[in-house]
Amino acid sequence: MNSIKKNISILTVDLEEWYHGAYPGFSPNGKFETIPTQLYKVVLNMLKLFAEHNSKSTFFVLGELAQKYPELIKEIHNQGHEIASHGFHHIQTNLLGAKGFRENVEKSIETIGSVINVKLKGFRAPNFSLNPHKTPWAFEILEELGFEYDSSVFPALMYYGGATRFSRFITDINGLEEYPPSCFNVFGTRISFAGGFYLRVLPKWLISKGIKKYCEMGYTPVLYIHPKDIDNETPSLPVDPISNFVHRGLCRKGFAKLEWVLKFSKIISIEEYRECRKET
Repeated sequence: MNSIKKNISILTVDLEEWYHGAYPGFSPNGKFETIPTQLYKVVLNMLKLFAEHNSKSTFFVLGELAQKYPELIKEIHNQGHEIASHGFHHIQTNLLGAKGFRENVEKSIETIGSVINVKLKGFRAPNFSLNPHKTPWAFEILEELGFEYDSSVFPALMYYGGATRFSRFITDINGLEEYPPSCFNVFGTRISFAGGFYLRVLPKWLISKGIKKYCEMGYTPVLYIHPKDIDNETPSLPVDPISNFVHRGLCRKGFAKLEWVLKFSKIISIEEYRECRKET
């Protein structure tokens, strides 16, 4: 447990495009880069909302987007939000292997660092694709590359898999602090309420119950969101109807849901959380 004040939540943002995802039989493979993007507009609206509520978040940035939109990354950084790595390309860790994973992460460090000139302390794998049992080498590589924390282990059932036996709370893996997205434990079954698809489709009363439960137990919940989650113009993908619902279902309500979260709970970044913990 921690001694951070109650009703505080960590909010993280996966800075990626609307077509980044992992669905059965689907791969972007450069198919969507020519389609006009809403990313710049959506992120600026998000930053405005954060500023109105005096909230700071951790942005896990794809290196390829830092390369494409350096001014956007600078703006996020200049407004006081934490910048962390989401890898360079949006490729799941298990598909890269150890060598490919290291190269992908190293390229993200170099690219993002060239834009804002800061040491990146945190990492999140695309699609929460790190697992202490399936990809133990990934945590060793992150530590070797100088990262201090990770937020890549999903401790509940999810569309892409999940690590259902992993801790639901902020913990430690081989010297790295781990910040898993928060979830319920219902009769031994883990159910996420923490963000993305779940934030879009779950009712407010259920999300608020999850946040309150963590705070009552003395833990700080970890939430997450993607730009596409708050964009009412998120396009469809050439995938099956269920996958498309996971991809964009209720995105039209995402911005209002995010605004509600910012009003309901005091939002901080992982960086702020770590600083607060040092002071207690």
